[in-house]
Amino acid sequence: MQKLEIVLKEIDQLIEFHERLKTDVSQVSVGWQLEHVMMVINNVVTAMEKSNPSDYRYKYSPIRFVIMTFGKIPRGKGKAPKGVQPLEQDTRTTESLRLHYENAKLSIKKLPQLDKNQFFIHPLFGYMKRNSTIKFLGIHSNHHLKIIKDIIA
Repeated sequence: MQKLEIVLKEIDQLIEFHERLKTDVSQVSVGWQLEHVMMVINNVVTAMEKSNPSDYRYKYSPIRFVIMTFGKIPRGKGKAPKGVQPLEQDTRTTESLRLHYENAKLSIKKLPQLDKNQFFIHPLFGYMKRNSTIKFLGIHSNHHLKIIKDIIA
């Protein structure tokens, strides 16, 4: 949990750079990266809140095993599902990012209150219970923060 709180503090400090773009690092802006991270946090927590622990079904995923073990997501290998792809660049503002930020802060505060067996379904990893999800959210967020730092550098 502390890692996600640290991630959100970093996000807060990076919002001012939301218009930056460096196409040799990423085809999307810092703002897109930030919005995506916060959309993932918010959507995942919402899905977990709605989940019924008795519906959980574990299935081994080699990709999940590697990413969760090493704590890194390879760059340029994945594509965000439509539900967590931010809209076009010209709709993103500091204010809209701040709204996502405030929602993400509320979302991560809900995580410890969820039952440890509540889950969400990742498109590649499958079913993920609360503690695995918290770890995944940290890995995913840090993946995008590294990209953002490379764009800003």
